[in-house]
Amino acid sequence: GADLVLELPVLYALNSAREFAFGGIRLLRSLGCVDTLAFGSETGDAGFLEGAAALTESASASESPALREALARGLSYPQALSEACGLSLQPNDILAVEYINQLRAQDAGMDIFAVRRVGEGHAETASRLREDPGSAREHMPQAAWEIFDGAGRWDAAADARLFDMLRFSLMTTEPEEVAEILSVGEGLENAFRRAAFSARSTDDLIMAVKSKRYTYARLSRCLMQLILGISKDLYAYAKEQDCFARVLAFSEKGASLLRRIKDAGNCAVLSNLSKTDVMKSSFRETLELDIQASDLYSILTGRSVYDNSDFVKSPRLANIE
Repeated sequence: GADLVLELPVLYALNSAREFAFGGIRLLRSLGCVDTLAFGSETGDAGFLEGAAALTESASASESPALREALARGLSYPQALSEACGLSLQPNDILAVEYINQLRAQDAGMDIFAVRRVGEGHAETASRLREDPGSAREHMPQAAWEIFDGAGRWDAAADARLFDMLRFSLMTTEPEEVAEILSVGEGLENAFRRAAFSARSTDDLIMAVKSKRYTYARLSRCLMQLILGISKDLYAYAKEQDCFARVLAFSEKGASLLRRIKDAGNCAVLSNLSKTDVMKSSFRETLELDIQASDLYSILTGRSVYDNSDFVKSPRLANIE
């Protein structure tokens, strides 16, 4: 039912909730035609989330004693922030709070529309889909399922390929270089290297390092950032580059929206990379990482890199009645 689908660059998609929200709001603001941001959350209460956003932003900005004490006890940053503010925030609530804070920080001028998530929690859903991707079928329109089913599936072979890459990278990269990866810090580079010599799978590797302080999600991000070479310096540099909107799919209504964006927005609209001079673009590093991430996924899932290349594939045109 979507009329226009745009890609969030991997720099932000493979990042913390705060930076994920930063990238998403920055992209939407650059389009010049977005007036409302809708998002899912466990509470679905816009008033509560706006209040939570103010509390968490204040605690984070001032590095409150309660926040520092919670971190010192080994809690992850999201857990510590929630405790310091006296709130009980679930994963999508936390992302919603970050969206609201970024709307304020970037003066985006958008209203918010909170949609309450129902049913099983975020972690349970993710776990079930990893174990049985086919279970998504009953929750998706047939057309969407056919696209999903035709894409490269993540299976044991894909995970084995990923683990081999990770193990080789960790065993051959100096710890000082690993320490420069965006989400790595506080000695994680040494913990990863030690675990690489004995782990038997990607999950083994992550679980050997996981603790209350370092969540599974953060450690997963660290490892994928390592393979893609996303360092702290690269992220800081790329963040200052121009914004672009990468088109993945659109309907006839979406085509008309794209014309509005080209007139009113302040970002480049990319629908065909074969016609884009990546090397001369003002967002080269950000776009190159997206291309590399796409190629990496094809390699890991055993698909043809050429047939699934970003330079070959075109946006999907949907006929929506």
